[in-house]
Amino acid sequence: MHYQISDYQVKPQILQCECLNCCKFQNINNLTIITEDYIQWFNNERISLKIKDLSLVEYRKHLRTFHI
Repeated sequence: MHYQISDYQVKPQILQCECLNCCKFQNINNLTIITEDYIQWFNNERISLKIKDLSLVEYRKHLRTFHI
């Protein structure tokens, strides 16, 4: 399966700075696993002070409750 960074909430610059520059990859599969794990963490677990101390996914769910 092919992934594009644009499919996710992570900006490529943040991904590169926080994840890719910190790791050494042994092969493309290792790169894929680490990148997918980081994107999952960024979208689902990382808390942002700018959006009421919620993760991106939690914030979107919160917004949907008010727009229904």
